Amino acid sequence: MFSKMALFFVLLAWFYGTVALKAQQSYSFSYQGVNRQYILYLPDDLPDQAPLVFALHGYGGNSSFMMNKSGMNEVADKGKFVVCYPQGTRDQNNVTHWNARLGISNANDVGFLKALAIYLQETHQLNPEQTFICGHSNGGFMSYTLACEASSVFKAIASMAGTMSGYTWTTRNIAKPIPILQIHGVDDAVVPIDGSIPYPGWRGAPEMDSVVEFWATVNSCTILDSVFLPNHTWAYTYLDGVDNNQVWYYKIHNWGHDWPTRSNASHTGTIASEVIWEFFELMGSESTGKDEKYVLRIKCYPNPVSDVLVIENPSGQDEKYTILDVGGRIVRTGYTIHETTYVNVSDLSAGLYYLICSEESFPVIKQKNHQR
Repeated sequence: MFSKMALFFVLLAWFYGTVALKAQQSYSFSYQGVNRQYILYLPDDLPDQAPLVFALHGYGGNSSFMMNKSGMNEVADKGKFVVCYPQGTRDQNNVTHWNARLGISNANDVGFLKALAIYLQETHQLNPEQTFICGHSNGGFMSYTLACEASSVFKAIASMAGTMSGYTWTTRNIAKPIPILQIHGVDDAVVPIDGSIPYPGWRGAPEMDSVVEFWATVNSCTILDSVFLPNHTWAYTYLDGVDNNQVWYYKIHNWGHDWPTRSNASHTGTIASEVIWEFFELMGSESTGKDEKYVLRIKCYPNPVSDVLVIENPSGQDEKYTILDVGGRIVRTGYTIHETTYVNVSDLSAGLYYLICSEESFPVIKQKNHQR
């Protein structure tokens, strides 16, 4: 016979289990005669026409692991969007995967993910213009394949430690403008940033810099901004693209193939799920790309610089500027008194420096002085 205390805990467990079940459930979706599984997370108090974000696991992974590792549910609670964690099928080696045209299975994952997205939009009255997809590793590969083949359904993609498959890269001429976010560890040995993937069948795309530049070109981006985030992350943003599309590229130094989370943010300066939603939210807004936060205001050139660094401040307001060396030591400081300020850096040693002005940060490469 239960004691009152035991009964209390049973009821408490039932209550919280019911709440969790209400917000997060596993479902089956039949596609081409195959029952495919997915987890759906529905935050409380969703607005009408809420956004929908797909989050794809990596090779050998599963939807539950992706949900728990990414921390996307917590972000969804704040951002008020729905998260779908689909489950990949098994390839010819009996490993769970996404068939990003890799030649390791016959799974029609492009068709499945498109069909599931449309089904969820209709079933839960979600916004077709704010439906996005992200993925880790193999899930990132799949996200790029969908960027090329399903941009009518998925309005922006994000890849964490993924790249384009050889087939998708070879057929990249079919790509249409779509916002792209890439987050990559510089020390990633599984999907190396230089394109030298050690696994046959997964190769084909060049170094990640070239992949990102390709998408910046597809989107006709005309401005490149960069900022150094504390703890090893360089964030590059390509702006002013078609339909105000943007391409973001986060390069995390001293980081490998793992998903950057809140628990390891002290090592990366990046929480992937938060950056991904920040990007999707911006790209899905009515004023896509026009958020004042991402409009480049301060400019500096030439870069690399030999003698004189020019700082342009269109506002004409007095702004303090500081130039730091890689050790964080101040080597120059002053104010942008006019719209154009000239800073003599001819006496600085060749190397990398950081210009900080008006809460913006720019990498500046100092090269040897011109010969006179």
